[in-house]
Amino acid sequence: MKAVILAAGKSTRTYPLTLTRPKPLLPLFNRPLLERNLDVLRPYVNGFVLVVGYFAEMVRSVFGNYYEGTPVEYVLQIEQGGTADAVLTAEPAVDADFLVLNADDIYATEDVSAVADSPGNALLGVEVDDPGRFGVLVAEGGKLREIIEKPEGSVSGPANAGLYRFKTDVFDYIRTVEPTPRGEYELVDAITGLAAVSTVTVVESTTGFLSVGTAADLLGAQRALWPGGDSVDGPDCQVASDAAVGPYVTVGAGCIFGTRASISNSILFDGVNIGVGVEVVDSVIGSGVKVGESAVLDGAAVGDGATIGPEVRLEPGSRVWPDTIVPPGSTIKGDFKCDSK
Repeated sequence: MKAVILAAGKSTRTYPLTLTRPKPLLPLFNRPLLERNLDVLRPYVNGFVLVVGYFAEMVRSVFGNYYEGTPVEYVLQIEQGGTADAVLTAEPAVDADFLVLNADDIYATEDVSAVADSPGNALLGVEVDDPGRFGVLVAEGGKLREIIEKPEGSVSGPANAGLYRFKTDVFDYIRTVEPTPRGEYELVDAITGLAAVSTVTVVESTTGFLSVGTAADLLGAQRALWPGGDSVDGPDCQVASDAAVGPYVTVGAGCIFGTRASISNSILFDGVNIGVGVEVVDSVIGSGVKVGESAVLDGAAVGDGATIGPEVRLEPGSRVWPDTIVPPGSTIKGDFKCDSK
């Protein structure tokens, strides 16, 4: 059995971090996000099929033709035509039952095992506070009846976690899917059609899952999976003796922290330079970013290569685009894209 992993999207919600890399390569504990699922899947599959599009060659260069001895194939989704179109792209690469999952969702070993071991078609359901964010599973006796996307009003039921096991006849139903008003072909429509004529088992999660849709979600995943200690540090970093790094901070390779710097609940990619007296909290900072003296970054996402001037304040939810210079003393409350180098 192979695992088809959907990794083609642009992920505009994680801009500016994904303006220079695809979301599956965002670092989590200094490893590409996608690696966590590859590690979990390896005992249950004999091959990976990565559906790629956005920064496809970057993904290929990171994972190559094998991951820890398991073959990796790549299929190209040229246009982002929705999840059904992405799975259909992988049809030539599978000839038996297969798993499907999103590259940017994180699943527990127990749930992957339960779905992989299910007979026939199956999908994972998770109890969450806001199932409408993911789509609500309507089931009877553990069998799927339909999936309601963005339901109006109160609809109870587990959320669709985006982890599936399919028989190859699912492709017949995918080919019958009509495009949405946005022109996309959605996999949930094919699954609802499949459930009308065949059994689709709903596997109830015992652990939940983590969906990484935004920079804040990446921080949430880090917190949920935290291995212990104040920080996870990459190699070749320079930290001033009175700098405070942690708790819940991942530091990439070659980062520099000036005197009196304070960093908490944040992710720093490689080569970040934090100046004297800088405060960083609840933020994700891209590779090669320079932060000037006495700047405050609070709930911000900063793209690769940006320069944050001295005494700048980035307010919660602010986003600084890659290679952008933020002038000294500025206060940023939204997206900042101008004054590029």
